[in-house]
Parts: sequence; structure tokens; C-alpha cells
Amino acid sequence: MFENITRYDDRHLSVRLANKKPKPEYYASLTPYSRAFYREFGPDFESRYNWRVRPTTGAYQILKEDVVKGRSITLSRVKSWWARDQRYYRHRFNVDRIKYSVVRSDEKVFELFKKGEIDMFHLGLPKRWYEQMEIPEVFNGYIEKKTFYNVYPRVPRGLYINHSRPFLENLDLRIGLQHATNWQKVIDVDLRGDAGRLNIYNEGYGQFSNGEVTSREYSPEKAREAFAKAGFTQQGNDGVLQNAEGNKLSFSITHTSSPVVGKMLQRLKEEALKAGLEYRLDGMDGTASYEKVMQKKHDLTFWGWGTQPPFPRYFEGIHSSNAYDPGTTTPRVMTNNISVYANPEADPLAQGIRFATSEKEIRDMSWELEKILHDTAFWIPGYKRESYRLGHWRWMQWPEDFNVKMTREAQESYVYWIDVEEQAKTLRARSRDEAYPEVDQVYDQYRVK
Repeated sequence: MFENITRYDDRHLSVRLANKKPKPEYYASLTPYSRAFYREFGPDFESRYNWRVRPTTGAYQILKEDVVKGRSITLSRVKSWWARDQRYYRHRFNVDRIKYSVVRSDEKVFELFKKGEIDMFHLGLPKRWYEQMEIPEVFNGYIEKKTFYNVYPRVPRGLYINHSRPFLENLDLRIGLQHATNWQKVIDVDLRGDAGRLNIYNEGYGQFSNGEVTSREYSPEKAREAFAKAGFTQQGNDGVLQNAEGNKLSFSITHTSSPVVGKMLQRLKEEALKAGLEYRLDGMDGTASYEKVMQKKHDLTFWGWGTQPPFPRYFEGIHSSNAYDPGTTTPRVMTNNISVYANPEADPLAQGIRFATSEKEIRDMSWELEKILHDTAFWIPGYKRESYRLGHWRWMQWPEDFNVKMTREAQESYVYWIDVEEQAKTLRARSRDEAYPEVDQVYDQYRVK
């Protein structure tokens, strides 16, 4: 990746990439580490350095006394930080201390937030936003609700199909699965219309995302037509289609057990039966679910990958080198190609995007690749979140336009601050049962129409 790194003096160095890259600053960005700090590096590195706090050039540092093993870690702001007046760091990193505490229950975290012991809480779940925030702290203006439409690559969340499993290698059958899976009803009912239908694998990358591809709609009629082409024409007494050999049109969906996910997948199961398809829900704990998928022993899985700007990535999840062990038909385990997708037409594009030298190359190849993924029914795209929601106590202050547009979560920009005088006023008002105006504000200046 790097051709060379040249040190000129104590303050200057250069990084030279081996190949031309668009936006080279993303590839050449390096994090400096202290040679003196790592002078004891050796085979026991993990145990020796696990609880040591390394020097940092960042805005916050971890002091030895602020590490409470198993309970909390507190960050302290660096006084006279070297970058505080730099263009992209001004007016950020404003609070003196940030405490991260271990709380093993999401419900308990929410209760601590309502008491004012935690300053902010993300409210992505519809039940949290619409029902559990109907509380006096919100009505009286002590806690403010905010919705912010961000511009950030969307999580490729949906049902990933294992193409190596029986019958799932058939294109007509996979197209049938897409038409039989009613994500729109999940969006409208379970997500209360607060999400949109995902259309492609890498959505939200601006010019690099193919805006001409649309997910196949839910249609039991079209699903049955596709299933018939795959040989599933006879319907049993249970409503599930069968082929001439008596094999049922039945597949399991492996997923991490949770009430929210379980409810969504149950709805997909009920809707799929209208098309003659049986979905069996295979819920398990996170570790077991991950292990099964990584071993490629699933039929389908409800899954979503993390995303990061500025460019879409395809190689890990699509290239055939991550699908099968070389020269065999044995699925390659412990790779991100959880679909066991091997397509000689897609491989050069997935590889080409990795080594592209211009933004135009990335755009052209990404658009072509998304069309191929759609045509081959690579997966069943689910839903996308186009905003994030949170509640925060009124002493936690934000800029007038709330946040910068390219943020995945509210706090990661560090543009907020704590008004200690307002905190005292709010706590005093709460003790006296005095109210402020209720705040439920939407910031949609960056919303993609």
C-alpha cells in the first residue's frame, strides 16, 4: 500500500502511496505511536499492555486513576491541545470529561437517562420514541427530543442468501424469495414508517451509489411465478409449495435473538406464506448466530454490515475468493462473503474498485456491479435509516443546526457542550415542578429528497 515513508525532521514526514488513489488523504492517513511507549513490545504484548494507557495526539487522554476495571473509563480533555484552533477542530471537544460506564442492561441505561444520570440517549427504536418518551421529563421540557437527517452510507441490512445451500443456487427461486419478502410492511407497521426501503448493497455513497436500481416489490403472484420456474408448483395442506420430489419450499433465517428483530421476522414469515414460502426462524444468541453464519451453515440470515465513507466496498462480501476454498465446492469459512457468492462477471468489478485510480472508475464500476447484484438476486435488501433520533437533557447544548451532516451518530462529532448553569436551573425547576416548553425538533436541512 505504501511505497515509502520519509522522515524529514522531528515535525515533518511524508507518506507515498504505491499506487494512484482518489482522495489519497484517506489512504495515507496514519496514526502516530510512541516508540518509547512500546519499547517493551514482545510475545506477551496483550497482557503486558492491556491496561496501559498509550500517549495520544487527540483531544482527550485517559488518566491512570480514571480507569475503574469492569466499571468505567473516563476521558479528560487535554489542556492547551495543539489542534484546538485548527480549522476542522475549532469549537469541538468542548466538555472537560466524558465518562463511559458499564451498564449491562439497555433498560437500566434508559432508566438512568430518565433520572438525569446520563446526559443523552439514542432513541432509534420506535417503541422508545413513540411510547416510552411519553413522560413528564419530556412534557416539562427537561429532556429534549431531536431528529437529525444525516448524510452517511446506509447499513446494508437485509436477508443474505447462502447461494451454496440446496435450491438457493437457483436464480428463479432467489427472485421468488425477493418477491415473497414483505419488507415494506415491516417498515410501515413495525418501524412505523420511520425507515425507507433499501434498494442496493451500497446505498448512501452519493455519486457512487446506483440510483437507478430498485428492489423487487412484494408480490405473492410474482413470487409464485418465479417459484414455478424453479419447479415448486404443488401446494401442500400447510400452504407451502413443493416440487415434484416432495421437497418443501422452506428455508431458515438465522438471526440474533431480540424482541425487536423477532417481531419483524415473524411478520416476514407470515407474509411469505401467502406466496407459498415457509420461513423458519432460527434465533440464537449473538455468538452462536455469528459462528453459524461464519461457518456458512445458514440458509438465510438477517444481517447488516458497518459502513464508512467515502467509497463503497464490495470485495470482502462479493468476490469469489472469499466464497469457496480454492479448487473445491466447499464454502470458505470465516470470510465476509456470507452469501457464498461466486460470479466471474462480478469479480473483476469488485477487484477493480479496490484498485481504482479515479472517482469516475469507482462510480462506473459500482453502478455496473449493483446492476449485476440486482439481476442475480444476490440478497433481499431490507430497510434503511435516513436519520437518527435522540433525547438529551436541556443542559446538553448543540449548535443551531444541531450537527454536521456526515455523522453516523450524534455524539461522534463532539460539537456539543454542557451548560452547567442551565443544568443547575433545570434541576432546580424539576425539584419545584416548574416547566419549560416541550421540545421535539426535526433538523432536515440535509435530507435527501
